[in-house]
Amino acid sequence: TEDLVCSLEKPLEATNLSEREKEAVKFADLFATNHYAIDDDTIAGLRLHFSNAEIVELGMYCGYFLGMGRFAASLDIIEELPADMKDKSKPAAPWGTNAPVVIRH
Repeated sequence: TEDLVCSLEKPLEATNLSEREKEAVKFADLFATNHYAIDDDTIAGLRLHFSNAEIVELGMYCGYFLGMGRFAASLDIIEELPADMKDKSKPAAPWGTNAPVVIRH
């Protein structure tokens, strides 16, 4: 839901996310912003909620989506973004806009 997506602004404080979801979001955030900070404690936190195969799958999805997003941004493929997310001087995040972000496959 839109409320669930907006709760990702502060995922560790979100009341509508499970501990499993919070661990996944915490990992994905580190993956995107400071992958060098992913350490044994990070993986141990994931192992409380995920199998090894699921951790690998989570990492692969993070790599795929982060890479595709950065590639699209580098080519200026932003026509489907809401107008207030096209301003490159501001970070693009779903909680920074009033318009829904729709991704088409």
